[in-house]
Formats: sequence, C-alpha cells, structure tokens
Amino acid sequence: MDMSNRRFLTTLLATIMTLTPGCNEDPVISPVFVTPLPVVHCILSAEDTAHYVRVTRLLSGPVNPGESAGNADSLYFKDIQVFFEIWDDFFMQRLNIIQLGPTFEIPRDSGFFNYNYPLTFKTSERLDGPVRLRIEIPDRNITAISFGSAPWPPVLEKPNPALKRELGFFEDYPVVIFWGNDSLNYRQTIIRMNYLKVTASGIDTCRLDWKRSGGNLYITGKEYLDYIAAWIMAEQAVIYRKITGIDIIMNYGSQAYKTYITRKDWAFDIIGQPYSNIINGYGVFAGRSTDTIFGYLPNQKFLDTLANSPLTQKLKFVTW
Repeated sequence: MDMSNRRFLTTLLATIMTLTPGCNEDPVISPVFVTPLPVVHCILSAEDTAHYVRVTRLLSGPVNPGESAGNADSLYFKDIQVFFEIWDDFFMQRLNIIQLGPTFEIPRDSGFFNYNYPLTFKTSERLDGPVRLRIEIPDRNITAISFGSAPWPPVLEKPNPALKRELGFFEDYPVVIFWGNDSLNYRQTIIRMNYLKVTASGIDTCRLDWKRSGGNLYITGKEYLDYIAAWIMAEQAVIYRKITGIDIIMNYGSQAYKTYITRKDWAFDIIGQPYSNIINGYGVFAGRSTDTIFGYLPNQKFLDTLANSPLTQKLKFVTW
C-alpha cells in the first residue's frame, strides 16, 4: 500500500468516527409525511344480524410520533361517511346503497386513545352477494373503496340423526373432511373434542381444538392420539377424564380473508408492509362464515386405545 492510499484510509476512518453517533444517544424517528388515509377493518358474514366497519386514521406528519399520537386529529377523522353498495354481479349494476351509522356499542379504545370521535360504524341491513365498501372523507377530498362479499356457510352434508354419529378412527381408512377443489379461498377445519375432567373438588367441562387449514382433511387414529398426548397435561389430581363428544367446525373465507389471515401475524420487516385491499386507504375488507356439526363420538377402538396406550394412559381417559 503506497503513502497516498494510507493517507486516504486514515482520513476515511476519521470521518466515520466523527459522523457515527455515540451509543448512548437515542435515534430520532419521524414518520414520512403522507396523506392521512383511512385505516379500515371489516369482516362480513351473511349469518350476522349486524355488520360493523372500524375506521381510524393513518398516523402521519413530519413531527415526532409521540406528539402525533397525543393529538386526536392525528388519529381519527371528525367528518366521515361509510356506505355499503349492493351490486348485481351478473348485470354489473348497483342495486342499493346502505349508509352505516356511527355506534359506540363496541367498546372504544381506552386511556390514551379515548376520544369522542366515531371509530365504528354499523348497519343491521341484510347483506347478500357482492358488496362494495365506500368511505367518504369530505374535508380531505378522499374516497376509499374496496370490493368484497358476505358469504354464506359452506353446505355441509349433515349426518342422519337416526344413525349413530361415530368417527371411525383406527379403521382401514382415515377420517376425511372433504372441502372440494376450491384452492383460492380460506378453509379451516376444527376438530373439537369435548371432555369432562373429574377431580376430588368437582367436574370441569373441557375441550381440545385441533385446527387444520387448507384443503381436504385426513386424520388417522394414530395422528389424533399423538395430538391429544401433546396438548393435554397429565395431572395427579385427576381421577378420570371422559370424552362427551366431538364437534366438527368448518370456517370458510373469501380470498382476501385468506391472504389477510396468512399475512397478519408476520413481522412487517419480512413482508415489507401489511396486507391491504383498500383503494385510497389501508386495511382489509373481506368475508367469512362458519358451520358446525355437533355430537360425534369416536369409535370404541379409539376409546380403548386412548385409555390403554402407553402414550396416553397417564391422562386417565375412560372407555365408557
């Protein structure tokens, strides 16, 4: 290395040391100045007798975030109108406009964020088919829109009540929950085992949920036994446990709901920004529904294995 290169490196190191702040100095973080767009949350279901839309305001401005959060005008819109537009999907024409009214039925934020601005809007109108959400903010000349639907529950083939509702675990084939070939929308199956836990002090009603997302569900007796062993704790005080029934819960959601559920818990630094399907705003407008078949029982072979297997014997399930 010649003398000129050494002189350059010495100057560079001195410059870096001069510009690098001390470790005991807190960084100053200010949000980028952007248009104060609405932040929207609305999940529709045709089963609901009331529908709610929650609207807050994107925190923005050139000042310190703490100062912005302490100013009510930085958090909520004073003048806002929320509408549902019902559309005919075939003829592509608007059939009806429903204006939602502000409501305080759902508890507002408390403490630091407790202001008298409407955060939640409500309608009790029946919703079927395609719905467009429209939010008007006159003082900001902003119109935020999104398209969605209020889906009905999936059509389930209910078991014949005259027949025994029995899940054939540990037979030659697995228990199957068949959803069909719809891969775009959200599908979740919950196998809910209800059971009693008996101790000297009394009887507790308990349940264990096994949630499986995705397509068709195949569960063998061995898989279910492993799951029970992993999630129910052996307790010395328990005299015995007894299964009272198994419910099958099927949750269905729109494609937007599927994307929202998939991404909502990820760190923002991984995905870049949270999922949003709001035009001129941020948030989610999606649909979901649910249906349940109650009162199945596992077959006797499963009950015997649950009670006597070395894997689950310590849980003290009985066979009757």
